[in-house]
Amino acid sequence: MTAHVVSIASGKGGVGKTNVAVNLALALGASGKRVCLLDADLGLSNVDILLGIDPQRTLDDVLFEGVGVEECLLPIRPNVYLLPGSSGVARLASLDKSRRAALVDEFKKLTNFDYLLVDNSPGISASVISLCLSSRQLVVVVTPEAASITDAYALIKVLKQNGLWWKPLLLINRARSTRHAVAVFARLRETANKRLDLDCLPLGWLPEDPAVGRASLMRSPVLETEPDAPFCRLVRDAAKRLVAHTERKASDAGPEVFLEQSITRLQSTLPPAESQGQYRADLQPRAIQALAKMDTALAMIEDLFPQTGMEAHTALQALEPARAVLADLARSRQNGATNAAGPASNPGPRLRAMVLCQDPELRDLLSDLMTEAGLIPVDGLETDSGGTDKELALVVLSLDRLPEAVYLPWISGPGQIPVLLLEGYGEASRLAETELDEHVTMLKKPFAIADFVAAIRRLASPAGSSGPAPQAEEPE
Repeated sequence: MTAHVVSIASGKGGVGKTNVAVNLALALGASGKRVCLLDADLGLSNVDILLGIDPQRTLDDVLFEGVGVEECLLPIRPNVYLLPGSSGVARLASLDKSRRAALVDEFKKLTNFDYLLVDNSPGISASVISLCLSSRQLVVVVTPEAASITDAYALIKVLKQNGLWWKPLLLINRARSTRHAVAVFARLRETANKRLDLDCLPLGWLPEDPAVGRASLMRSPVLETEPDAPFCRLVRDAAKRLVAHTERKASDAGPEVFLEQSITRLQSTLPPAESQGQYRADLQPRAIQALAKMDTALAMIEDLFPQTGMEAHTALQALEPARAVLADLARSRQNGATNAAGPASNPGPRLRAMVLCQDPELRDLLSDLMTEAGLIPVDGLETDSGGTDKELALVVLSLDRLPEAVYLPWISGPGQIPVLLLEGYGEASRLAETELDEHVTMLKKPFAIADFVAAIRRLASPAGSSGPAPQAEEPE
């Protein structure tokens, strides 16, 4: 007997996926199941906030420091353990043969759990696709809003195109009533059946419950703060359905096979090597996502909205995110994406952005995201910035554990360079209560990767920076 691996995913952020994952894990644990919750959300997941914990070790320590996986497992409640993923999940594809084998051996130690729940990043990234397709159980969290339904279908469509053949479980969150949830599930299932030849199964539904918000403020799961709340009763029902569903099926291959398959899929989807001095354009995943969203919105206009009483213009609004992605791809191509001309082609101007972050793992992740957004990240903790201020288009500040003498000059007084302030705890929380200068923009942790990328692009644009600006214009 080995652990059932269950991936929990959503087409977009903000649907309560992590809250569902945490409370589902606790409900399974309370029923006597041993559960390991793998935090694989690269969008700076708020598992730690929901649980009121501060993990000291993550998957990165297993990958690069030789730490055993059992040393990273954090007991959070009876029968329930957390394995923090940090940036380690994104770096799985870069493992050499020996490290890959060692990590697979470490994951064999998780076979004594009944369930390995994987809290994925929202959206349709290469890591999400790889992790979901390597699990034999898939839970898609969706809310009744048009954008969430659109993106949930887009996620299922992309997974189907990449090999999904088993039936995903749909969990409708923040529904008004059973009737409301059933209507959303039925329409989504009908569209998937009709257009993808793929059936979906119901895992249940969860209400819009104020008890969830109160629990978040207390940094504690709602199952503990208000166990008799409607949300708690229904999440326990969903946990029972998940157990019944998984136990009807043959035993999964196990956590080690899940990990090995995930790494294999990630490595097969790596983009071509970055040419020296050029912008790395990982275009394929975003192109697939954009086309899936376009197709989804059209399908919803035809199949969903007329029968659920929604206005057609609401469906058309769902096309806007896809248009933005396509526009972004166009800008990427014009700003130095790898093309047939090869390394000798002119990549166009690139903007420098300083990164001030004491956490090396978070700093690496932020730098990677900035590189992919067309910026040149400069590490302010290791590089002397003297004389380079005029070359900077943006400064990114993550204040956790950062000395005041380092960050204060950038956020106080009139500034010529836009500053993106990543608010966390401690000093950052205190600064959040003060009036910041106009050149400082605040982004609260945890935040979605898409929000971070959108913020740095906006601030580094001609309207947000006095430095050089990209020459490409957004197509009509």
